[in-house]
Amino acid sequence: QIREHSHNLVVEIHNLRHETVIGDSLRMKQIFLNILSNAIKYTPDGGEIKLYFTEKPSPQKNIKCFEFSCADNGFGISPEAQKELFQPFMRSSSEQTAHIQGTGLGMSITKSIVEVMGGTIDVETELGKGTEFIVKVDFPIVDEPEEVEEEKSAAAQEIDFSKIKLLLVEDNEVNRE
Repeated sequence: QIREHSHNLVVEIHNLRHETVIGDSLRMKQIFLNILSNAIKYTPDGGEIKLYFTEKPSPQKNIKCFEFSCADNGFGISPEAQKELFQPFMRSSSEQTAHIQGTGLGMSITKSIVEVMGGTIDVETELGKGTEFIVKVDFPIVDEPEEVEEEKSAAAQEIDFSKIKLLLVEDNEVNRE
């Protein structure tokens, strides 16, 4: 979708020292995809979308705060629409966004998932300038931090999945697919 709209995608990872945490990866993926999907839909072709992932300290032992933000230079959200942004079936209705399809459930569901996980979701937006969603969730960590090496980039590291076994248990046929 990003290529279809000729968007420029920027991904930055800061201080991500723990790669293994205890949490619901399916729900986190749903949060990311809902927010990213909105950024793609509400950013005019050729726009820019920036994703940031950051690990921050937490006052609790063996828990870290993970922050995800998605910023775009799209249409932005009017002050009136911001008040109802996380309400079910509410959609931004402007001349610029009238053609965009959707049920208006994505952000309501996203907020509910974030809150059930004990996290927060905030939005910073200005009409005509873009929108940034910021999600913060605490997760228990299960691995020791690796030494941060300036020369290695996340993209350059190879990950060996050959010894990993996965058991998938799902009673719904559609979900199994």
